Amino acid sequence: MIGSAYLTCAHHAAFFRALQARKALMAEYKDHIVRMLADLDSPLLGRPKSCMRMLLEASRAAPQDLPPDMEFFQANCLMLLFTAHDTVASTLALMLRFLKQNPEALQKLRAEQRQVICERGGRLNRDTLAIMPYADATIKETLRLGAIINIVPKKALKTFEIGGFTIPKGYRVHLEMWKVLLEDCRWVGMTGPLDPTLFNPSRWLNKEGRSSHLGSWLPFSAGPRKCIGCNFATQEIKILLAVLARKYDWTVDLKEPVKTFPLPYPAWGLPMSFTQLADDSAPKVQKSYSLQHGTAQAAINVRASVSPLILPVNQVHC
Repeated sequence: MIGSAYLTCAHHAAFFRALQARKALMAEYKDHIVRMLADLDSPLLGRPKSCMRMLLEASRAAPQDLPPDMEFFQANCLMLLFTAHDTVASTLALMLRFLKQNPEALQKLRAEQRQVICERGGRLNRDTLAIMPYADATIKETLRLGAIINIVPKKALKTFEIGGFTIPKGYRVHLEMWKVLLEDCRWVGMTGPLDPTLFNPSRWLNKEGRSSHLGSWLPFSAGPRKCIGCNFATQEIKILLAVLARKYDWTVDLKEPVKTFPLPYPAWGLPMSFTQLADDSAPKVQKSYSLQHGTAQAAINVRASVSPLILPVNQVHC
């Protein structure tokens, strides 16, 4: 879309609620940061060091590099929450839907995890995470079909022409990320398993998928402005994906609609029922439980955002 976009009344209401939520969060962050500043010289006593503590320590050590004002720290808290929290949760929610829609892909994922366990044991660390090409492909395919950031706003620094249109300097331009990802030149016009509208992680393991096409796959953007948390988010998602593929099966309502604003998310919160599998991942059930009073989205938020931050990767066991 080129030019200004007109928001619907529903979007206006959502934006107002978001502003109110931001105000409440900023106040909460301020209280937390004040307490953390007062406790900065106290020993951690075995507790993990948080990102905010590291930022506060860096600001005190080099005040000329980091502005010490409260708003700076509050804004960074907010950025870490939404860029590393909701985006990962949305990606996982979409991935779990895609995998149940495509059971063959889920079976390939389970087979890869059995092979990893056979070769390296059950521990999840940097070495084992590096030998999961199908898990990597599953993440890439999910982000290709379910662009988490749908629109990237830009401002023209100079007048230029594109597609027969003249864009004047200062004009606001929106890059439709979902369209860029869906129209990847490697698969445009293909039919069968490589049809660009189909969920097929294997496409990333063939010659076309392994080749690099700059500007075709940009869920994290690219260049010097590329998402700073790209690798962390990918590892975070892969850890949970490996755990689920090894030990659990799940059910989802595939008729549940997916909304796209402000991020893609299942409209009903993705209620799910999980079943723990036998150690050999056979259909035999050991026990089952259902998220009847919450949503899978909430569980994903906690698992994805907390556990990998508390436990170093080399201490995660399955």
